[in-house]
Amino acid sequence: MKRTAKSIVFLVLALALPALACTPGLAAGAPGTINYVAFGDSVSAGVRGGVGAPGSEPGSDKGYTDDIAGLLKDAGVLGGFNEDYCLSGETAKGLAQKTEALRDASSPGAALVRNADIITVDVGANDLLGPLYAYAGTLKSVTDYDLDKAAQILKQMIDELYGATGAGIQADYETILRNMLAANDGVRIFVMGYYNPLPVASALAGVDLDEPTAYLNTLIQTAIAGVQADYPGASISYVPTFDAMAAAPDSLVATDIHPTESGYTVIAGEFWKQLKPLADGCQVSAAVSPSRFIVNGQTLPFGAYIIDDSNYIKLRDAAMALNGTPKQIGVSWDGATDTVTVTSGAAYAPVGGELAPIQCGMPAKALLSKSAVVMDGNALRLTVYNIGGNNYIRLRELAAALDIGVSWDGGTNTVTLDAAKGGILPAA
Repeated sequence: MKRTAKSIVFLVLALALPALACTPGLAAGAPGTINYVAFGDSVSAGVRGGVGAPGSEPGSDKGYTDDIAGLLKDAGVLGGFNEDYCLSGETAKGLAQKTEALRDASSPGAALVRNADIITVDVGANDLLGPLYAYAGTLKSVTDYDLDKAAQILKQMIDELYGATGAGIQADYETILRNMLAANDGVRIFVMGYYNPLPVASALAGVDLDEPTAYLNTLIQTAIAGVQADYPGASISYVPTFDAMAAAPDSLVATDIHPTESGYTVIAGEFWKQLKPLADGCQVSAAVSPSRFIVNGQTLPFGAYIIDDSNYIKLRDAAMALNGTPKQIGVSWDGATDTVTVTSGAAYAPVGGELAPIQCGMPAKALLSKSAVVMDGNALRLTVYNIGGNNYIRLRELAAALDIGVSWDGGTNTVTLDAAKGGILPAA
């Protein structure tokens, strides 16, 4: 019995690796992209099945979270990726305690989540593995392992799952999700459902883990439903992985609960089914505008784009064109807070590049911008796209915010702006 149990010994040793904090992810990127923050245990940290220790082989510290970040990057929408909250050995109880700090708006974690667009979470398995860790600590060598004892421990873990430990996992999940929403109630949260981590070893031990894994996933889904009931506007999605992992025989090795490289790809693929529509919706094609722009009777070379039949212009171009008029505005930029500040009545200080025609006539990729625009202390609700590193604002919305008259002549394809008049005239 001991010889056939050797695979489970390797499993336990792999799980007993010292807890490793993830290395910091990518720094926050350009406006108009998706900022991604990952939370979780060794699966999100990237401990790879069949590898002795993370980082001991090229790429062996990369998990499904890194694959998701890669997919977002390939789609051209990755703004930032942070996995500081990924920790090998993390439990639901531990993560619930750590995320309490998110309720302090001044904490670094709260700032991280506040700026996040999406969050992924996987945690809970380690809350059940205490008995397995304890038994592994008593072994002098792998040959001391007893398969009957392993089966007994697996059954003990299952009993705890159906008892107080399982109830605790559900309650901790609710706490984790509530803490995240307290920091950012608009963030989209994606929670991983578990796969059977020991299909071979559990079969050798004669213990069914399929049904208990399904029950663990039910607890996670119940926690999600409970939080959504209290936060009707919250976006929390469950991501199943059980069937996809079971259908991919090379996703696991018999000696380890952690996915192989291809297993992590499988998990990321299940997340991507739900993330891809978000990535696709972040970017659109922007065509160079053929319109002629007249401001206070003077034709000016605005470098504008057309998106969904509307003209989009740079705020600094508008400020330059309005300089010296009663509607002039000052413009400043705070990169640390991603905020554009507009001061009405102030003279505009050129920075260079204003009112320059677009040299390339080819369509450009436009990404929805998350930059805040504040005018005289009040946040403006404007549609803003980032194109080539510059923010472009929908002309009609900007004209309304600045109280500038705007008209459109379809026959001559001309947009006319009049600083002496307020209100939106015929639509531009």
